[in-house]
Amino acid sequence: RKRAARWCNLYASPCAGRSEMPAELWANLFDSLAKAFYPTGNPDIHMEGHCKCNKLQFRVDGTLTAAFMCHCSMCRWYFAQANPSHTLWIEPATALTVIEGQEHLKQWTVERLSRNLRGQATVYFCGTCGTNINVRFSDPGARMTLMWPWNFKFAEWGGTPPRHGYAEIFSPRFHAHYENRSVDAEDSLPKLADIWLEGMAVTNNAGDAIGSITFPMPNAYDLQMSSDAVLADAALGACVHRASLEQLHAAWGATRSLLQEAQTGGLVVLDGGTGTEVQRIAGTQSMDNRGWSCNQVQDFGDVVEQVHCQYCSAGAQCIMANTYATSRHVLERAGIGSHVESINVKAMDLVRSAIAKQPKAVVKPLIGASLSCHRGGDENAFGVWPDSDSLQRSFNEQASILVKSGAEAIFLEMIFCQSLAMYAWRAAVETGLPVFVCLGDVRLDETGQPYMWWSPSNPKSLKASDREKIPVVEGLKPLLEHPSVVGVFVHHTSIADTGPALKAVREAGWKGPLGAYPDQGEHVWPNWTFQDIPVENFIAAAQGWLDEYDCRMIGGCCGLGPRYIKALHEWKHSGAWKDGGAG
Repeated sequence: RKRAARWCNLYASPCAGRSEMPAELWANLFDSLAKAFYPTGNPDIHMEGHCKCNKLQFRVDGTLTAAFMCHCSMCRWYFAQANPSHTLWIEPATALTVIEGQEHLKQWTVERLSRNLRGQATVYFCGTCGTNINVRFSDPGARMTLMWPWNFKFAEWGGTPPRHGYAEIFSPRFHAHYENRSVDAEDSLPKLADIWLEGMAVTNNAGDAIGSITFPMPNAYDLQMSSDAVLADAALGACVHRASLEQLHAAWGATRSLLQEAQTGGLVVLDGGTGTEVQRIAGTQSMDNRGWSCNQVQDFGDVVEQVHCQYCSAGAQCIMANTYATSRHVLERAGIGSHVESINVKAMDLVRSAIAKQPKAVVKPLIGASLSCHRGGDENAFGVWPDSDSLQRSFNEQASILVKSGAEAIFLEMIFCQSLAMYAWRAAVETGLPVFVCLGDVRLDETGQPYMWWSPSNPKSLKASDREKIPVVEGLKPLLEHPSVVGVFVHHTSIADTGPALKAVREAGWKGPLGAYPDQGEHVWPNWTFQDIPVENFIAAAQGWLDEYDCRMIGGCCGLGPRYIKALHEWKHSGAWKDGGAG
């Protein structure tokens, strides 16, 4: 069995005999946590909790630095009440405030920490019921307090419907010190042999080394099954196939370069519209009156592959499979519902085939797959959807096929109604793959503010008559509250309205990678009417989004084809965008 060197051995000399670890080592530990597991930013926590007897009440105001399953000896000996321990690191160290029952707060001191920490630790607990509340450390570099999720008030913990004793943000991201485990863990969370420094060992469930830590790590969020299992949804009788641990490593590794480039001052170029470009080449016969582009993969596969090849040649760093309109609820309305699996599998194969035909020197693009809220049906079917259970099964089925067909990231497209989008969102995040939330068809109200739809009286309703407008700033937030969400796009939106939509995304609190792939032209069902604009106008708009909203992932949607993507690629490599010029 392959084993990795322990990190405390790597740093044995500077740590040995000291009451604190070197400041640069602490900085590396916190920086690595952020890069590995929170590449889009750490969530804030403003919650209350109490001990088991309720006599000691507290409040926590801080930032979640880490949530993980800890197998270390110190948790086992001193801190935790279970092994492995579901552990939280929360900053700052003073994040906890006792708001009632101060007289019940007691403490004891671990006089000398060893192995991975130095100095002393003070364990705070309720003197009446014995509940451990939190731990603070004497080492000044330990700027966090150690806590556990189960002491927080259940009533404040989210989810729809609410789940007793569970908080989405506290779900563990990984196992640490896994080589110290007492039993093998049968889940798909990343298993870190020791801790999270880059290059250290990652193991499988049996403890065998299978790779090393890279940034960001695969986000096997809340995977409570074995790596090749599916999650049975008892309420719906539906399943979402979850990516294996090996697939997660590959998928998150492929996504890493785009995220890092976008977050370190770079520019990422996506592909352009695929369905409309197929129409441009093959004619209006390639658009189905009941499912739009749903039949293109099956009936015009050679043209679809040709379009993918054109985007590869133009310099796109992400190629999206033509799966925008290939979910069951769309295909059934087009009369080809029995071909759901074959169409989606072929769509993914066409992307890989196009990439394989590129010169060896070309960097392999990310393989994206669309999971969209496209409705299906003819022009009279707006607002007509399947029942909620059927719709959830449809999204779960397509997401599962995309995972099994090798998708590296899910692009959750055409998000125009929050309550409707949640069905696709649930399926996307359950896969464990990186997810990009893509606001679609954004419109401005009479005051110039971007809006989306919501069904407030009946969130499960899919009827247009039950919907009302809500600001994007409000409607977007629930879709961002999951660690699998790594980026946000505004797409299938006019170039003029894209800027206000991007501004709304930032105002909704999104600090991570932001992108845009707008459309250009008019949709006259089921065909696209092309209204080409000068390339220079498109580049100028992109420069404005970059300068004003730090929008660093840019491509095209309907009507914006390979020549616009080539122009973006040339603009990127000219460097003109760095100086605020469109070049």
